[in-house]
Amino acid sequence: MEQQSTNTINNRIHYSGFDYFCSMLSIWILLPIGVELIIWLLDIKRGEVVNGETATFMLGDYLDFIAMFAVLLLYIHRTYKRVSAIGFHKLFTIVFCVPVVNFMLFFIPSKKI
Repeated sequence: MEQQSTNTINNRIHYSGFDYFCSMLSIWILLPIGVELIIWLLDIKRGEVVNGETATFMLGDYLDFIAMFAVLLLYIHRTYKRVSAIGFHKLFTIVFCVPVVNFMLFFIPSKKI
């Protein structure tokens, strides 16, 4: 009896289009806003442009760079997860990372039922 409930849990849809939409929303909107809020609250300095010359990178610039790198990695990971849930080969992740093509992932149904 316990094995039957485990089997039911493993056969459900793991990553639907709505889940993918919510993760994209949080990755592209909430994560950058959160990083900017932390930078603002902690009063972390950024490099400034003085007389057309850029100053050296400050801590705030590095935090922005790390946040955008994290966004990119999370975007690729979630796209890979969604492509796998659809049933496509994992190399299709490269194709679906193009934003216009990526829009289709919201509407293609999952194969893992």
